[in-house]
Amino acid sequence: MTTSNMISMFFKNATTSEWILTIVISLIAAYQNMD
Repeated sequence: MTTSNMISMFFKNATTSEWILTIVISLIAAYQNMD
């Protein structure tokens, strides 16, 4: 299973607050990976 599929499945079941929290965590992780 790809990351995109996992994210899509999660978003279908997630509340708005969980969705926002996931985006924030993803952005932080992506930023750290760029260093």
